Amino acid sequence: MNALLQALSDPGNMTRQQWLLLIVMLVVVVGVLYLVWRLHKLTQSGTRKEPYVPNIGRRRLEAEAERARKR
Repeated sequence: MNALLQALSDPGNMTRQQWLLLIVMLVVVVGVLYLVWRLHKLTQSGTRKEPYVPNIGRRRLEAEAERARKR
């Protein structure tokens, strides 16, 4: 880890292995942040006050209601 920190201070002298390690570490960090964000979003969706209403057939029902109003 100390070698990587020294290499980061002078990126011109970084080896391919150090660049690869840096990229892998960045991908892992971004993946963990994404996972935490999705878990937070999932837990917050469970606390919403209005019940979930599926959107199946909604357009058909709205069209039927519109036709009934025109009659």
